[in-house]
Order: sequence, then C-alpha cells, then structure tokens
Amino acid sequence: MRSALFLMVLLCCASASAQTVYKCTDERGTVVFSQRPCAQDPNSVQTVDVSRSMKTGSGGSVAEQGEFAKMNEVRRRCEARTKAITQRYAESFDRLAAEITVLEARMSAASDTAADATREAAVRQQISGLVAERGTLKSAEVQEQADNRKQCRDEARDEADRQAALRSARDGSDALAKGQADAKAKQKAQDKAKADNGLVAPLPPVPTADPKLEKDRGG
Repeated sequence: MRSALFLMVLLCCASASAQTVYKCTDERGTVVFSQRPCAQDPNSVQTVDVSRSMKTGSGGSVAEQGEFAKMNEVRRRCEARTKAITQRYAESFDRLAAEITVLEARMSAASDTAADATREAAVRQQISGLVAERGTLKSAEVQEQADNRKQCRDEARDEADRQAALRSARDGSDALAKGQADAKAKQKAQDKAKADNGLVAPLPPVPTADPKLEKDRGG
C-alpha cells in the first residue's frame, strides 16, 4: 500500500514538471525510481517517460502504473529482508556486548590475590570466547546480506523481464489494432472518393406498376 502511494505521489510530481522519472540500480542491486538522477554514473541512469501514465482513461496508464507498483513492491520486500537481517544480528551483538561489559567489570573489581588471579584468567577466557563468537556472527551477517543482495537482483531482473514481455505483448496488440483501424479508415476514404467521382454504380430504380395492366386486372 505504501509503495503504491509513493508511486502515485511520484507520478503527480512528475506531471507538474518534465513528466520524467529516473530509474537506477542502487548498491544492493535493486531498481530505484526517483524524481532526480539517482546515480553518479550517467550511464547507469535511465529515464522513464510517465506522460502516458498521467492520461486518465488510458489502458496504457493502468498498465504502466502497475509496472511501477510491482517494481517498488520488489524493492520493498528486499529492504524488509535487509532490515530484518540487520535487526536480528544487532540483537545478538547487543547481547554479546552486554556480557563482555559485565565480565570486564568483574575483572576490574578483582583484587591481587591468587584466587582472584585465577578467576580473572577464567573471565579473560570467557571474554575471548565472546569476542570470537561476535566475529563469527559478523561473518555470517556479511554472507547473509550478500545472499540477500543477490536475491534482490534476481527478483528485480525477473520482474523487469516479466514487464518487458508484457510491454512487448501490449505493443503488438496496439500495433495490430492500429493497423486494423488504419485499413478501415483507408477503405472508407477510398469508398468516399469513388462515390465523389461517380464511380459507384447508382442504385437501380424501384419498379412501378404498369397502369394498363392494372386497368385490365380491374376490368
């Protein structure tokens, strides 16, 4: 719902200016639509003319708005997964940081006795284990985010391919309808030209009754 609302706002803003939306691919490989150029490399920026999308009552308008909404839905799902991964690992990092803080405080409060020295060594070992666990979790997060970015790119590519196929089918249908309409208009023009030049055969006269025959029948 939010992506659809964003799309409608973007289209309305575009109609007040040049009716152009910029299409880019962000660092995660997902497709982004923006009113301003959304990448530093000009070769990676595409412009999308949304003037047809602003024409009310146009079948193309409905289709194009649907394409924008679908692509933004792909982006929304990708962002949701990215956020969920980050949040899940952040909770684990917070837990480990809290445990390390407690252990470090315990070490600071220890005295110089032999017993405390033994306990301090054990605490240091615990801290080392927690630090190692944090490193393992960080590597896992990096890998999971990389896999998610790949999934985002695959989903965006699949959606772009699907939309391209639909556009191709629509264009073919529009071209066929236009060809039929042009042929009909051409035939109508030819018929009119023939009629104007007297080339069209006049309709035969309506036969009338012979008065003599009518009189004989009456007699």
